[in-house]
Amino acid sequence: MSRFQILKSSVLLALIAGGTTIDRVKLITAVGEKAGSVDCIDSIGNLGSLREWFVIFNDEKSRESFLKNDVLEVNDQQFDIHTPFQETKTIRLLGIPSTVSDDVVRSFVSKWGTVMHIECETLPHPYRRIKTFVRRVRVRFTNKEAEQNVPISIKIAGLSISVHLEGRQQVCYRCKGSGHIKKDCKVLKCRVCKRFGHDDPDCHVYASYANITRLDDVDDQVNDQDVNYEEQECSAVHIILI
Repeated sequence: MSRFQILKSSVLLALIAGGTTIDRVKLITAVGEKAGSVDCIDSIGNLGSLREWFVIFNDEKSRESFLKNDVLEVNDQQFDIHTPFQETKTIRLLGIPSTVSDDVVRSFVSKWGTVMHIECETLPHPYRRIKTFVRRVRVRFTNKEAEQNVPISIKIAGLSISVHLEGRQQVCYRCKGSGHIKKDCKVLKCRVCKRFGHDDPDCHVYASYANITRLDDVDDQVNDQDVNYEEQECSAVHIILI
């Protein structure tokens, strides 16, 4: 039996704002107010993540009534309300200046799913007011296929933006392989045919002009940012703090 089959009758509360310290009494009270009564709640719990809480109701009518709400507020916390198969994940857009508006970002990201929240990441204390060139977006996907359609990079206003999807393996912009990034790529590239996976001076694979151009472009592409953007950010912070 799959996780979906086990939880298909539940409602998922995904924390999208506020701290991760959960007051279960207040959470249950808030759910009861939206559903009509706490008596309609059968059980509530999580599967290891304090950001995801599953509510199982005693009857389908109460569940459907609760699902008519989009957001549940508990003090300063906000929970996205949806069915379990609708995953809510964080997408980080790397290399996007703060001068690019959230509306522009929303217009791109909404093609992949429902945008729940957008914010600029900031530097650590004591420089939290200073924004970085990383935009964090919470997106709700209707199914796994929609999530898999998120590209590894996009262009906004002529800028090449790396797209990091929560839970997705690292992708190398050089060889297009997974599990590593460009600066760590050790995949061979043939000097004759310009293809990846081998390097044979006697290679007889025909190297067309289009193929050579395309692969050379890929080699110089977006992921010069991927020379690990996080490491660059950390270095910048270190310099400031010193």
